[in-house]
Amino acid sequence: KQRALSVDLYTHVMQALSLSNNVNNAREYKNRYADLAVVDDIWDALSSTRLRILAVRTGQFWHLGSTHELQQFIVDATLSNGPVSNRRQAFGQSLQLVRRLGAFTKGIQIHSSAAIFHSILKAESGTIGERTVLEHCSIRASLIFIGSNCLVSGLRVDGDAEVTIPDNTLVLMTQTTNDSFVLTVMGVNDDIKKCNTIHGMPVDDFLKAKGLVNSDLWDSDDRTIWTAKLHPLLLVGEATFDGLFGWLQSSAEDSSFHRWKACRRVSLSQMRDMSDAPSEFAYRDALAAEITMAKTTFNEKLSTVILKRQNVHLDFQFLLEE
Repeated sequence: KQRALSVDLYTHVMQALSLSNNVNNAREYKNRYADLAVVDDIWDALSSTRLRILAVRTGQFWHLGSTHELQQFIVDATLSNGPVSNRRQAFGQSLQLVRRLGAFTKGIQIHSSAAIFHSILKAESGTIGERTVLEHCSIRASLIFIGSNCLVSGLRVDGDAEVTIPDNTLVLMTQTTNDSFVLTVMGVNDDIKKCNTIHGMPVDDFLKAKGLVNSDLWDSDDRTIWTAKLHPLLLVGEATFDGLFGWLQSSAEDSSFHRWKACRRVSLSQMRDMSDAPSEFAYRDALAAEITMAKTTFNEKLSTVILKRQNVHLDFQFLLEE
């Protein structure tokens, strides 16, 4: 991965293609991307090929360019059958998208508008708020409280006393090539290409409130959320979610903030180069098997309860909603 060439589809490749019978300006193209070692090879291979785009007459194209847009699309596109109130809902119904798929939950009250995919969630008590989306999560805790308008992906928690994620929060757990994990936590409306907000708070206000300076988050003058070192690099079990991000629940500073600050933290731009896709896919395969086993165990227990006419409380929520 470290030796791979950084070739971009939308710039290096597509701009080398011809849009007409006229030959593109080779000098302009090669000067623009002179820092790429293979720019001449890309141009020579593609510039004689004409770009053609096939448009499906009744098709639709959706560009989901931000966390908030993705979360909105999933929730609206999986609305139950009924009057269609927006294009996202119409698109989702045409694809027969559903709000629950491959999920097993126990002990948690889940808002009807929340969407849960390929996840196992077990707690003694908990809630998941409206318009929240979870995917590829494995969370076992005494208490699970996830707010509204959240997007939680790949979170692994086993045995924590409590997992609390506030409203309007993005949580993404990603495995890296050195057997550690990056725990990305930010506001769903934080624009990674700019430097407007961190956790929904104006950046300068956030720095001041937390006693931080630019050098705590950035290594250069390139000050964007994409390059901000916000995300802890951890081993599994090294710290709990609330132990690192409990300070999100309150304006008051507590020990969790100091633990977060003391962690080795990386930026989104660094995380891209550290991620381990094969290990991530292996985790998702194992999670699918675990979910199947949980449902099988539930069905066996249900059969025993019925056959023996036992008076036992069972949580059917996952079964009724999928």
